[in-house]
Amino acid sequence: MAFLAVAMFDSLAAVNPLLIIPSILKIPKEYAMAMGLFLVIMLLRWLSQSVLPQWLGIPYILPAILGNFVGLYLFAVEARLLGLLYFAKKAELGWFGR
Repeated sequence: MAFLAVAMFDSLAAVNPLLIIPSILKIPKEYAMAMGLFLVIMLLRWLSQSVLPQWLGIPYILPAILGNFVGLYLFAVEARLLGLLYFAKKAELGWFGR
């Protein structure tokens, strides 16, 4: 939510917890789904870099490169979803007035 606020307000002052925490509490279900996706992305990156080389018996560098590329793509997807979350819930968030 802090990254979204900084992108929308174009200022580091948007990282203020007095803005971020109430915004999360206004849309808890949608935010929890976005954070769940973020946790899945982090889990996939961890699995591809630590567990996959042991299971397949391949050198560490190949899964690390593949995991980082997939992770980068999924982080871009996460950023897009956060943008869509703001677009769909901008009335509830009320960041810029009505």
